[in-house]
Amino acid sequence: MMADGGTPPLPYTPVDYIVADGTAYINTNIAGTPAKSMELKALTISSQSNSGLLGSMGSSTDGEGKKFIMAQIAYSSSDTSKHIVGAYYYLISSGSPSVADSVANGTPFVIRTSFKKSAQSIGVKQEGESSYTAVTKSYSSTVSSTLKMFLLALNNNGTAASVAESGTRLYYCKIYSDATYSTLVFDGVPCYYNGEYGIWDKVTDSFFGNVAGSGAFSGPSNS
Repeated sequence: MMADGGTPPLPYTPVDYIVADGTAYINTNIAGTPAKSMELKALTISSQSNSGLLGSMGSSTDGEGKKFIMAQIAYSSSDTSKHIVGAYYYLISSGSPSVADSVANGTPFVIRTSFKKSAQSIGVKQEGESSYTAVTKSYSSTVSSTLKMFLLALNNNGTAASVAESGTRLYYCKIYSDATYSTLVFDGVPCYYNGEYGIWDKVTDSFFGNVAGSGAFSGPSNS
């Protein structure tokens, strides 16, 4: 505490959100296993196609020899006015995602889901809504991944895939070690630090910036 009794200054400058440029992404250093659930707030744009928000795509094999891709949060273009938000375990042989909800372009939304579960619980709520739209999809096997999850991209065996398109906004990202959204292992808030926009993790008290070889995040136009 400061001598005058005030609160010590933060080591970073908070901003409302960071903006993707189509190249930049973050390595959370949190593996899909044993992480159990997550919640984040984002915003899509009108020209959005398929982009990753958080996930790793390392495949594993269950007892029946079926290959899965780790739980991921993604959205893909549905039509010119809305986007489908999908949080799903991706079965390689079918490529069929579990669709959670559709959200209006330009409106922030919160999405939360449990990881590493054969019965996956997903919730989405658009800004201004008081409750989540829930959907559950069951699978015959539990999926796991030891790969570190990328934020604003998907970790495809160490390579960034489905990098979030330019204009995507991220307001926060929380990852939990339980499926009840209680114990945080990553609590990322948008910030400006040492000349760079990125995420400050309040759990480790450290900065997570762009790890791509090019590009950079930007902040709100008034920051």
